[in-house]
Amino acid sequence: MKRIMKRIMKRIMKKKIKRNRICVVGWYFFHDFYKLLFKSKLDIYIVAHRYHKILDDLKFNYTVIDNVGLEFGVYDWYIKNVWDKKSNVIFMHDDMEIKNKNTLLRIFNKCKKLKIDQSYIFGENCEGPHGRCIYMSRCFIDKIKKDYGGIWYDKENIGYIHHKQQPIGWDKKRYNLGTYNFFKMATEIGLKYNKITGVSLNFSGMIPYGRGSHPL
Repeated sequence: MKRIMKRIMKRIMKKKIKRNRICVVGWYFFHDFYKLLFKSKLDIYIVAHRYHKILDDLKFNYTVIDNVGLEFGVYDWYIKNVWDKKSNVIFMHDDMEIKNKNTLLRIFNKCKKLKIDQSYIFGENCEGPHGRCIYMSRCFIDKIKKDYGGIWYDKENIGYIHHKQQPIGWDKKRYNLGTYNFFKMATEIGLKYNKITGVSLNFSGMIPYGRGSHPL
């Protein structure tokens, strides 16, 4: 009887994990980060802005696309080309340190427990809108596709991550336009459908970097 119950519980856990997916923006290719993703056994898909051999070495599912719209261009591409229409998704950069392979599963579990449909994920002592790590529920993704046709991104931004890189005449903070517009859409969806959006959640052992250079 105990063996049967264990088998049933394993099947239930596998189904729960399958309903959780990860979309990663491939650019910096922190080696330890990718090794941890591989060990996590979660459903990982890399949408890269350039190729790196670690993608094949660790046998990830991946696609390389042009760098248009920075991370929000990736997130929009993923929900239109990869998303299975039934999974919750964590969208994240790859310049990240994660100390424990179970941290990502903890994010999914906490958001489900608190009935959160969209959240900005941080390490410790940070809060506010950003694009480095975002949780979106199945329902939220469905609403953003239905109401907006997808996730907005700046189609003229071909990799500018600082105002000094931008063309002359652009607003100094245009490189952050994707974050501003996503926050606006998430807020509108929350109000229209009575969903919990815009929540900042902190997880110890998770360290995002500032464009690959330094811990935030």
